[in-house]
Amino acid sequence: MKARLEDVLKEKERELKLYRRFLDLRSYCEKKLFPRIDAPVGEHVETLKGIIEKLIPDPKDRTEEMFSGEVFALLGTIYLHDLSLMKEFDWPLNGDILNARDMDAKGVFMNYEIARRLDIPEGAVEAVNALSYAHLVKKVPIETEITDNASKAIIRNMKVFEYLFNFAHLLVDVFFTDLSHNRLKRYNDHVLALRPGEAVIDIDSREGIISIQYNCRLPYEAQMLQSVKRYVESMFVRFKNHVNGKLGFQYREIIWVITSNFYYERDVFRIPKVSPYLEFEGVPIQRWDEASVVLDKLFNEGSVVVAGEVSAGKTALLTYFVLPQLTTVHENVYYCELWSRPTQELRDVIGKRYKIPRVDDLDIISLCKTLLKAGPCFFIIDGLEKIVFMEQGEREKLVRFVEFILNEPGAYFVLCGEKETFFDWYRVFQGMQISSLYELKAFEKKPYGHIVVDSQGTEDNPHTLVLNGNLPGGAAEMDASVREALQGIGDDSELALIMSVFVDVSGPIVKRYGIDDIHNETAISHERIVTLASSLRDHGILRELEYQGSSYFVIAKRVLREPLWR
Repeated sequence: MKARLEDVLKEKERELKLYRRFLDLRSYCEKKLFPRIDAPVGEHVETLKGIIEKLIPDPKDRTEEMFSGEVFALLGTIYLHDLSLMKEFDWPLNGDILNARDMDAKGVFMNYEIARRLDIPEGAVEAVNALSYAHLVKKVPIETEITDNASKAIIRNMKVFEYLFNFAHLLVDVFFTDLSHNRLKRYNDHVLALRPGEAVIDIDSREGIISIQYNCRLPYEAQMLQSVKRYVESMFVRFKNHVNGKLGFQYREIIWVITSNFYYERDVFRIPKVSPYLEFEGVPIQRWDEASVVLDKLFNEGSVVVAGEVSAGKTALLTYFVLPQLTTVHENVYYCELWSRPTQELRDVIGKRYKIPRVDDLDIISLCKTLLKAGPCFFIIDGLEKIVFMEQGEREKLVRFVEFILNEPGAYFVLCGEKETFFDWYRVFQGMQISSLYELKAFEKKPYGHIVVDSQGTEDNPHTLVLNGNLPGGAAEMDASVREALQGIGDDSELALIMSVFVDVSGPIVKRYGIDDIHNETAISHERIVTLASSLRDHGILRELEYQGSSYFVIAKRVLREPLWR
């Protein structure tokens, strides 16, 4: 429909003065109600109204025109259906009781109170409430009417407007609503986490064709689009079955135009020089499917706990497959590897990102609340098995932080730890749903991490990176690659002493060590430790971490402990 709904209503103004009453309603919502909702309701309303106007065909004759009562009911539903999101409404009586009610019940009462204040007829509010909650009650009258004294406006196509509103809202939910504002979604039983505003939706209401174009920037989006297509198509079938043949509606099909444009910076996939995979131009093992499962759980549950055996590839899954996809779309994504002071280490990661001075003086929860104002926040916390070795006070700080994230809309987190000690570290957290758990299965291995890769299906997958398949064949080849990496460093007793600090195979967890820590263990001079540790880092055997201005070293890969010990 080329005309705006309010313009159609203006042309049909009669004794009921519905156009004037709509102007009063719109002004009241925009000035007094929308600003009190912690979500962009005004923008949401305009987007929804625009989609509905595009879906309604221009009438060929008067039999296809909407009545004034129908237009008013539709506009009233668009503006009032989300007002229950207000935490506090200035009720004339019993405000505390009414504000504490279930959101949907509160919304019904609120609409009646708004109508009383604006002198909107009771029949109009009944129609608005019926359409607003049709997705829950699923019992909408076929016809109704708006009366005021001797004036009357008939609404003859309530079922048409029910399915029109529901389908239009679904398109807004899927393609135009950000994760931070999931409360605005009418259908949020399954979170379809696409980038808002990226879809191009072209509606030819007269020909009955809807064209949806979307360019996938992530492998996860390509998979998610398949779920989106099934969901939208099923709703489209119900929509057209109930509206076709009425008011000029004759919808036939949805045309999907989906393209892919995957690109990652090379340093995102940085691989240690000495690893069970040797050198590759990319990620050695494809784990897009596992990453999609993790992201599905993350967006639907708000959190996910990844557990797996030692050297199953948990950190690789998070850093090479999950993290790059999140950072491509969202700004507030933080990866933190736990060691001994989790909340301080989280603050340090955030402080480095934004160059915040004296970040240790800030409360981690207050800091996160500030970040959430800019959009959804994602925290990927690795190494949870270390929590059982932390001081009680540090554990309690992390638990309080996780509890805050669980109850904060727009905040998401991934917890990752070892399967062997799962019940020791997982029981520390309360309120976690069993549906948020994900066990990462290890690939079939030979000694020292040689992985047998099933390449079936990769040639036909356009989203799979091209990989080199020459993986090291076992212990002998791994030992040879480690010896080759050590050749340029020098094989002396001091090197062996330093390596013994890092490769204690009997230790339950991998630890990080500062220069002073290594000196206390080995009595080697600080200068010599710096030289040898830097060489080991350059050869990919150790990796260097920075925490609160100090450098720490840790073994690059857990799988290196045994061959280095040999």
